[in-house]
Amino acid sequence: MSEDTIRVVICGDENVGKSSLITSLVKDTFLKIKIDNVLPPISIPRDFSYSPYTPNSTLLIDTSSQDLTSLQAEIRKADVIWLVYSDHYTYERTSLYWMQMFRSMGVNLPVVLSANKSDLQPKENKKDAKDSKDSKENKDSIITDEFIPLLKEFKEIESCIRCSAKENYNVNQAFYLCQRAVTHPISPLYDPKEMNLKPLAIKALKRIFFLCDKDQDGYLNDNEFLHLQKKCFHKNIDLNELNNIKFSINESLKLLNKENNDNNAKKGNINNNNNNNNNNNNNNNNNNNINSTYKSNKINSNNYITEEGFIMLNRLYAEKGRHETIWGILRTFHYTNSLSLDGNYLVPKIDIPLNSSVELSPIGYRFFVDLFTLFDKDNDGGLNDNELNNLFQPTPGIPKLWQEFNFPMTTVRNEKGNVTLQGWLAQWSMTTFLDYKTTLEYLGYLGFEDAGTLTNSNNNNLRNNNDNISGFYDNDNDNTNNNGYYIVTPSLRNKKISTSAALKITKPRKIRYKNNNKYRASINDRTVFNCFLLGSSGCGKTSLMEAFLGRSFSELYSPTITPRMVVNSVELRGGKQCYLILEELGELEPAILENSKKLDQCDILCLCYDSSDPDSFRYLIELVKKYFSDNNSNINDNTRFNGNFLNNIHGKFTTTNISSVNNLNTLNAHNNGNLNINDNNRDGNLIKNNNNTNDNNSNYNFNFSIPMVFVGLKADLDKQQQRCEYQPDQYIKKILCLKNNVSLHVSSSWPSSLNELFLHLCEVAQRPNLSTPGVESPLDNNGNSKGGDENLLTTMVVFGTTIGFLSVISVWVWKMSIAHK
Repeated sequence: MSEDTIRVVICGDENVGKSSLITSLVKDTFLKIKIDNVLPPISIPRDFSYSPYTPNSTLLIDTSSQDLTSLQAEIRKADVIWLVYSDHYTYERTSLYWMQMFRSMGVNLPVVLSANKSDLQPKENKKDAKDSKDSKENKDSIITDEFIPLLKEFKEIESCIRCSAKENYNVNQAFYLCQRAVTHPISPLYDPKEMNLKPLAIKALKRIFFLCDKDQDGYLNDNEFLHLQKKCFHKNIDLNELNNIKFSINESLKLLNKENNDNNAKKGNINNNNNNNNNNNNNNNNNNNINSTYKSNKINSNNYITEEGFIMLNRLYAEKGRHETIWGILRTFHYTNSLSLDGNYLVPKIDIPLNSSVELSPIGYRFFVDLFTLFDKDNDGGLNDNELNNLFQPTPGIPKLWQEFNFPMTTVRNEKGNVTLQGWLAQWSMTTFLDYKTTLEYLGYLGFEDAGTLTNSNNNNLRNNNDNISGFYDNDNDNTNNNGYYIVTPSLRNKKISTSAALKITKPRKIRYKNNNKYRASINDRTVFNCFLLGSSGCGKTSLMEAFLGRSFSELYSPTITPRMVVNSVELRGGKQCYLILEELGELEPAILENSKKLDQCDILCLCYDSSDPDSFRYLIELVKKYFSDNNSNINDNTRFNGNFLNNIHGKFTTTNISSVNNLNTLNAHNNGNLNINDNNRDGNLIKNNNNTNDNNSNYNFNFSIPMVFVGLKADLDKQQQRCEYQPDQYIKKILCLKNNVSLHVSSSWPSSLNELFLHLCEVAQRPNLSTPGVESPLDNNGNSKGGDENLLTTMVVFGTTIGFLSVISVWVWKMSIAHK
């Protein structure tokens, strides 16, 4: 089917009335047409239907069984086949020839079967009641003897209908069935052989029942049922009609229980023949099972609808040929014809600017808070395994991203091991930050578009409408708040909300430059930060992560092989709350540090060492030198030097204030004579270090903009002198040029030091410039700043501004003095 047109191909043997059916449909009258004539394609425009699934036009294609090549070509282009027969001979050929031909062609199209020329059947004599009874029995025999066997044998046959082109009987209905076979197919929903809904349809309807059960009590009360109908069909309900629906469900369930009862009785008789000694016991057990089944299948004592009753209601719709109603429900909840959720609904397209991150919006946090409260049935402030399973029932299960990092070990739990509300929100904050598409998918699965109705609803304010409307309808609740529904904002009342409304896109991260090094600008609109924990094996990173989640220290050492993440909330100074993600890289540390995309997701590097191990800090020095400096790499666009300038003139380089010509020759030889200038160096200059002190071999040329924080762990043990060229504080201040930073010393047994560390990490992530290596001016041997160029530029700007201001004042005074004269 194209987006606007349905192609209906009319097939059948000669002289069954194919062309006559088309003319009767179009002209509304019967026309005699020669047998050899084939009508040209006829397009029928859309009627007054407002359904978005009604096609703009329907194209009727007449065919001849003699021209097999043309017939098969049209069938391959068809959306639905209208197969016509008119007598016993042509009826037999439907199964022996036509259906076999369709299958041999490899097409899987819906087929609408029409028994034409019903006017040739015996007519009903209204004056004779006996004749009327015989006519009815004749119609029933046609359905039983002709239609039912074909429906059971060929799943492609969607529906069957008797019609007459001569009397214009059921012609419009047959045409409608052809349209419906494409727009509202029955084959995905109902299995005529099993006489039941298909498993995928049952699964989808169970999810819909789950989402509509707002108070999660296992029943659809009147308000919940009416809200579902209002949402799906936008119509009000008659109170008597609602009671009739409940009555139909109850009677159908009784009939189903009776059939199950008979089957159990037959099985019981067989068992009795095999074992007469247990006859009485078996009969008693059967009776007890039947009674319990009947009780469970009743609507319930409050006359509410159970899940099984809701499935039975839709089964009744399918059996009575009203599967448009089922599709109306399914499509309201974004199901496609394959009974899978629409991909555009689960993951709507969102444009994420470069260097921006995605977080939950206030509405998103409110939705997850409501979910937590709704499924915390025991009100213990935590979600246990059973409650989590119930919560994720309408979804594919716990997200794969969570399973990769061993949820719930990734977040905060209480003493019983249940996920707390703090941990629940932190987990979703981390998920949104790392992979917002996963959050969007689960928002769709969990029914976020109805986020305004996530609390208990009361059974009141049912409107008694006198409109005689049959079907499945809802109450038009204007006073939604009075019915117990939670509304996020008045503007969201009774409106569908896109899942993208639950997300917030932060401003793009900006890069600044200072001392010819880049750093990230301060941010104030983000609340989720990602921190990499780096350090040698056994230095205490895992214990730090456990302490971050409030867990006790364990003496057992377990090396981290695969990457591990934990997340928790941190309260900043001033009361603002943010979420911090700590990630230990494990054996994948080299690969991740060499991946620029992974580093872009990192907001801060926490470099950890064991303060009681004299060899621990050496690992960090080698790590920084290997991955975060340009000393061991070829000069590229990100290369920067400390010292004098090389001026780029049309791709050729001249030197100024070069202390040694050999230095320039060495520089050119290092890059084979080709130097690439970083676009971010506004003057196109490269800086070369001309400092001949002992620090010359230790200064690094930093090519990244991630802030660093150094942490000495196990501070409760004796502090050891590090066996390396520089001690931690000396290395931080002198080599990394972080003159306002020192190494923090924390211990799992010092809670206050841990809190201060996590707070410091968040503050550094918000203001990265003060902890980014190379941004501050380097220190000389006496510990004083050597940033001459930067200080000189600042002094010149201040001096120039002052001179300009004094000049303006002087001119103004001079003009005023002239004016007075």
